[in-house]
Amino acid sequence: QIMPGQSSNFSHVVRHVAFVPTMGDSAADKLPDLMVNLRDLPINVPEGSGLYHYAVQVVPTQYKTLYGALSYLNQYSVIEKAVPSEQMQRVEPIQGLRLRDFQGIVFTYDFHPVMLYLEERRVKIIDFVSNLFGIIGGVITVLSLFEGLVHQSTKTIIGKND
Repeated sequence: QIMPGQSSNFSHVVRHVAFVPTMGDSAADKLPDLMVNLRDLPINVPEGSGLYHYAVQVVPTQYKTLYGALSYLNQYSVIEKAVPSEQMQRVEPIQGLRLRDFQGIVFTYDFHPVMLYLEERRVKIIDFVSNLFGIIGGVITVLSLFEGLVHQSTKTIIGKND
């Protein structure tokens, strides 16, 4: 239990956090940008903190390459929060844990029941050409509207009729 006036230093280093997929090949090496990296992360906890809380949310992900190979990845996001000792008496419980009875570093995990599906695709040449012609047609339409506006404005200002 936290004693009034007692201070502790909870500064620490998180060496490694990983959520390894339970089936198939890992896609962590193929999609490094999707991983939140808590490896060798030094944390300086403010003086007077009674608790340092990591709230981790894990989302399973399936990745399909261009050639149809499936691999799996568990993405996660982390929210960090330092709770001052004097505030711990008033704070709501975290996952059923009464904070006034605890002092230290806490990890809570939330595993999402849905799976994110990522698939690599190539754009077909006909879709690319169709999109290109659509963009060119849009540019021509906007330029013709602009030209008509300029032409009408010029006629109005000068007062000439064609």
